Amino acid sequence: MTRREACVGVASAILGFALGCSSGTTAVPLQGDERVQKKVELMNRIAEEVAKDPKSNETIVAIDEFSNLFFDPKAHPNEAATIVDTYDRLVKPKFKGETAQQLQAAVDQLRVKK
Repeated sequence: MTRREACVGVASAILGFALGCSSGTTAVPLQGDERVQKKVELMNRIAEEVAKDPKSNETIVAIDEFSNLFFDPKAHPNEAATIVDTYDRLVKPKFKGETAQQLQAAVDQLRVKK
């Protein structure tokens, strides 16, 4: 292999990597009320997925998304109460293990102390 062929190969690999790794669209972060509503929706989705199969990939993905959204429960007490209620009634009794403990920790952050 000549030096020129090697350089062309390396340049092609770099260009291919750069083009393959950029999707062209960037996700817009959720703001304010959108974030709060998304978190409520995710808890409902978690409840549905846990009812079907607590160990499914869909359950794990929903929990991961839920855990990565943050909002101040004191600023949105009704939504926080809805999430906690859904968790306590529909998820907690059916979901066990390490992932369940991680989810419980995320939900406990939303419990508004009076």
